[in-house]
Parts: sequence; C-alpha cells; structure tokens
Amino acid sequence: MMKKDGSVWTWGANESGQLGDGSTNVRTTPIQVKGVRDISAVACGSAHTLALTKSGTAWSWGNGQTTPKQIAELKEIIAIAAGNGHSLALKKDGRVWSWGASHRGQLGNGTTNDASAPVQVTGLTDVTAIAAGRYHSVALRKDGTVWAWGANNDGRLGDGTTEHRFTPVQVKGLTDATAIAAGYFHTVAVRKDGHAFAWGGNESETWQLSDGTTMTSTIPVPVTGQTNLPASGEPIIPTTEPKKPFTDAVKITCGAMHTLAIKRDGSLWAWGANHFWGQLGDGNAEWRTNPVQPKGLTNLVAIAAGKYHSVAVLSDGSVWVWGSNCHGELGAGTTDFDPHPSPQQALLPPNP
Repeated sequence: MMKKDGSVWTWGANESGQLGDGSTNVRTTPIQVKGVRDISAVACGSAHTLALTKSGTAWSWGNGQTTPKQIAELKEIIAIAAGNGHSLALKKDGRVWSWGASHRGQLGNGTTNDASAPVQVTGLTDVTAIAAGRYHSVALRKDGTVWAWGANNDGRLGDGTTEHRFTPVQVKGLTDATAIAAGYFHTVAVRKDGHAFAWGGNESETWQLSDGTTMTSTIPVPVTGQTNLPASGEPIIPTTEPKKPFTDAVKITCGAMHTLAIKRDGSLWAWGANHFWGQLGDGNAEWRTNPVQPKGLTNLVAIAAGKYHSVAVLSDGSVWVWGSNCHGELGAGTTDFDPHPSPQQALLPPNP
C-alpha cells in the first residue's frame, strides 16, 4: 500500500521476505517498508514486491530478499507488474523489460530460460501499460491493441489457440483497449467505450469470464451483467432475455480467479471466484455468476486484488479490505480461516 507521502506499507504473508521489513515474520497489521521513498507505484507478486519511484527507478524485495534493493539495470521506468515468479517493467520509450522465471515463456524474449537480470521483451514497442498473471504477461500498445505471451493452456493469451508463446502475440479481435489486467488463468481488458472483455479460464463455479457459460475462451468475450447460470451449479437455464454488457468500466484488476472493476461513477463491481473466502465483497461467500457490488463502497479511486482477497481505496484516502485472512492480509491484527465477505476498513498507522 502506497501513501500520499510516497511511503510504502505492507502486511500479510512474509515467508519469502515479500513485506520488505528485514524479516520473514507474518505481519497482521501494516508496517512501513524501510529504505524506499518517493514511491509512485507498487506491484505485488506471489512472493515478491516491486516499487517504482517518482524518478523512474525500480526496487524489489522478496523471493528470499527481505529488504528492498534497486534494480540497477532499469532507468526511466514508468510502470511495473509482478506475476507469480516474474516481473515486468515498462520504460519511458515504450519498450518492456522482464526478469525472473520463464518456464512458460513469460519473459517474452523467445526462450524459456530464467533471467536474474532484466531482458528486453521481443518485438514490442509503443507500449502504454503492462500486466503480469501467474505464468503469462500482457501489454497494451498506444494503438489500442493488446499483446500477450507465456502460458496459454486455457487460452489466456487470447490468440485463438492454447499454445504457449515465448514472444508476444496479438489478442484477436480486440481494439481500442484502454486498460488490462491478468489473473492466474484469465485476462481482462477494458475498451475505450467502457465495455469489459475477458478470455481464458472459466471453470464451473468460478465464472472468471462472466459471459453466461462455463466454457474457456481462447478469444475475448464480452463480460455481461447477466448470465444464464444458476448459482447452485445446475445445468444452464435457457433464457430469451438478451445479455447485458458490462459497461462504463475505467479501471480493472485481477486476483487469482476474480476481477474487480471501477466504473465511471466511482462504483465498484466484482465477478469470478467467491467461495470460500468472499473476495467479491457482497456480504457472503456463495457462488456468484454475475458481476456484483461490494457492500458500502462508493467513490472508488484505486483497486488491487490478491490471490483470495481484495483491496480498495476511496476518494477520502481510506483503505478497505475483504476476503481471506489466513495470513493476516486484511491487516486487522489477527489471522483466521473464516471468510470475510464484507469490506472492512484497514487502519494504517501514522508515519513514524
């Protein structure tokens, strides 16, 4: 979590030093990361964290490194993204660099070789945004096209195949995109007109694509505000009612198998996996087949999603969390194995 003063605060699991406090102790309340300042963005992977400074330098910690370290090879960085074991950085010149694990080609340099230092993603220019999933990577170009690479066994690259790709391929049939996000098995994009599209994994009772089916899709399909699926997991119920496209989206983010989106009016919506942890935030941990609104939240300005929990920032600067708390990720001073399906405010301490 980044404060207005540029300080970074973290809490939750810490077995790999991903909280950056010099230890591997679980933290159930927020602590300030030491050694980094003037931060403009942060990104969290499964066991590591990245930070971007206002001057364009990138820092990392986790994966056994318990304190922040500057990535010396990277300058003039404007965006960062963290996946399961790999990282991405976008330079001011529109080129993308990557490092870390690459067993599915998620580094995008044409090989499956891991890289401890940044390597350039092959053939990508004019990039304006990046996203990292579990084993895949996504980039948005200035012309509104979306490109992806890495694991593709469930179609999460959106190129119409299920073949892993070691260099970027264009997502089929998607233009005028303005925002992208990547989950474990699915990918989501928002178009200039506010319509949301998703592709990849769509397993029964998770409904990551929210398109009215439980079929995976190797190309983008519209996210709808109405599906034909009952929450009980029964067969599809035929209906003559037209599907209602999910519109007016401006910001989007993905957890492992769920998605959060902010609409133009500042409202928050969520879809995908919700059982057992309640990461959609609508007050219960039951299956949900349609996009729902987390309870009591308005005037949203920022969102983030972990594996099984969600985070939102309101226009007043308050931070709200919900979902799993197995590792103290809700910042409430405790750990438990109960679902937390309603948003609760995370109380950040004042700066020391």
